[in-house]
Amino acid sequence: MDESKYINQIINSGNIGILDWDLTQDRILISKALCDKLGYNCSENNINRFSAHEIIPQKDLSIIRKTIKELQSKNSTDFSLQHTLNQHDGYQCWVLHNGTVKYDNNGKPTQLIS
Repeated sequence: MDESKYINQIINSGNIGILDWDLTQDRILISKALCDKLGYNCSENNINRFSAHEIIPQKDLSIIRKTIKELQSKNSTDFSLQHTLNQHDGYQCWVLHNGTVKYDNNGKPTQLIS
């Protein structure tokens, strides 16, 4: 089994939702497990792309962006935050978002992974 298939198998067997947010492009990749939980049509290869506003309600986008700015001002990377995500059926579900923010060489936030 090649390494990427093995990693995908581990991710999927844990049934853990993973989110990778490119803050520079405002695009989010989510794992199949999270995609399934939200009720979206999911790719088997764990590449499920969405814009941030498709997945995260506006009120929660504001809270997350504020949290990122606070982390940046403290030169910190790790966070834990509860917020909602948009489900495909129009409802929202609560999630506990534990993750890390990555910065470029100028200290600008570029990626959020959880």
